[in-house]
Order: sequence, then structure tokens, then C-alpha cells
Amino acid sequence: MININKNNNKISLNFSGNYPLLYLLSLICSTTLTSCLFFSKQEIKITKNELSGKKIYLVELGPEYQKTKNFNKVWSKIYANKFYPYRKLLRREFEILGQSKIDGINYFIIQDNKNKLFKSELEIDSAGKIINPNYILLNEDYMKAKDLINGFIWLNFIDNEDTFLTKSENKFSRFNKVKVVDIMKFQNSDTKLPLWLLIEGIGGYQGYLRYDQSFNNVGYQDHYFVEDPLLEEWDKKTISFIRSGKSILGMTKEQVRISIGNPEIINHTSSRHGISEQWVYKFENSNKQFYQFEGGKLTFINK
Repeated sequence: MININKNNNKISLNFSGNYPLLYLLSLICSTTLTSCLFFSKQEIKITKNELSGKKIYLVELGPEYQKTKNFNKVWSKIYANKFYPYRKLLRREFEILGQSKIDGINYFIIQDNKNKLFKSELEIDSAGKIINPNYILLNEDYMKAKDLINGFIWLNFIDNEDTFLTKSENKFSRFNKVKVVDIMKFQNSDTKLPLWLLIEGIGGYQGYLRYDQSFNNVGYQDHYFVEDPLLEEWDKKTISFIRSGKSILGMTKEQVRISIGNPEIINHTSSRHGISEQWVYKFENSNKQFYQFEGGKLTFINK
């Protein structure tokens, strides 16, 4: 016979007879009712945040990137202390529910399509904003990338493995027109979006190009163009300079961006011509360079 006594939110089990298994459970179980998961689960209060409701995927990881942290010790089921293997979270769609404080720790809470809940310790930046882990892909970005399939793009900066992966390096160059044939969820970088376009060039050569969320961003270089960047109405001299990655006075801001990329900083100043812009570049192995625009045209270069 088993007698259960509850006093001051404490639980004790008294056995009459031989119940070795139940006696063992009584030793394992916490002395408080609320923390004993054999009898009741702690009520989890989930607070919505700016990411709540968004659909996400956890993506495949590159071998070198996997070494940056132990990804098998990041996620766990909502009521479990034991970590859940990362590979088992792949190929599922999740919804971000929000965040919850459990045992004094703030957690990021997600739910799969079978209503199973998982948690990971929440990261906050210096401005108090939630950091979305860079191995998590938003479904909205995935769907936008899918819209590019069977369309054409023009290559831009493809000079490192954070941006471009191929076994046919010599078959692709800047401003090449290529076809998007598929997309891939994959991460090999601490700072980039975990989504790639499978592209195909002339001769059937293929490569993977990282997807761009947006374009013409200060401090960030575009990986490709969605329209032919070299317009027919531009004169041959200007196009020649752009192809060689050089700039000359009289170029428009668009032409400079296409030629040498997006600036690190844009400063606005007042002049007799109105508001002028100073674009600041920091190229590899060089000092800062300054490009001055008046009336939308390049008027001065200080290298």
C-alpha cells in the first residue's frame, strides 16, 4: 500500500509492502511538488516578442563552422534538462512562440508542426534586441529566394567562400549572367544569411551564391544584381571603367556603386549646390578613400 502525504507543498511517499521501483522514484524525484516531473510539469509562461509568429528552419552546417561551438548543446525540449541533438531538428519547420524565463534563465521558445516545444538560451545585443542565431533561417527569406528560381541574375562580388562556392572557379566572373536553378539552406559563416542560390552558367557549370536580403546597403557588398547592371545607354568608356572596377569623375552614384561597391559610410554635408554626399571606402590593404558627390555626380576623389 502507498500513502501520499502533502505538507507545505512537500511530498512524501510511505510504502507498505515491497515496492522497490516506487521507492527508487521517490529518491529521484524532487522534494517539491512543482519540480517533480513524474507528477506535474512546471507551468511555462511564454511572452511574445518581435520574432513571435515567424516560421523558421534550422539549417545544415559546414564542417568548419560546426567547430565554432557545440551545436548539440544548444537546444533541449521545453521540460528537459538533457540537450537535443541538432541533426534531429533539421528538415522541420518551426514557429517562434516567444521567450520564457525558466529556473532564472531566459529562453527562446520554438514549436514544430507536431506541437513539440524546444528551448535555447536567449541572446540579447547591447541595444537590448534579440539576436536571431545565424543558423536559423526565416521562412519569409526562403520564400523570397524561391521566387528567383528559373530566373536570371548577374554576378557581383564572388571572391570568397563566405559568398560563393564552386568547383569551377575559372568559369565564373563578375557581371556574368547566370540562371538560378535551386536554393539551399546552409551556413558556414558567423555573419551571413544561411541561404544559398544554386546557379548555372554558360556550359552548364554550377556554383552556390549566397542569397542577398536587400541591396545597396552601406557597409555590406551585394553578391549579385537582379537586373543587368551595365545599361546600354551608358557610354563605352564608362562601362569599361566599371568592368575594371575603377571610377572616374562624372560618374553617377549608381555607376560608382556598381564599379567599386557600396561604401562603408555615407556623410551628408551642405554646400552651395545643396546637400552633397561623401562616401567613405576602406579597401583591403589600403587607407580610407573619400568620394565626393555634388548633384548626384562624382566630383572629387581623395585617395
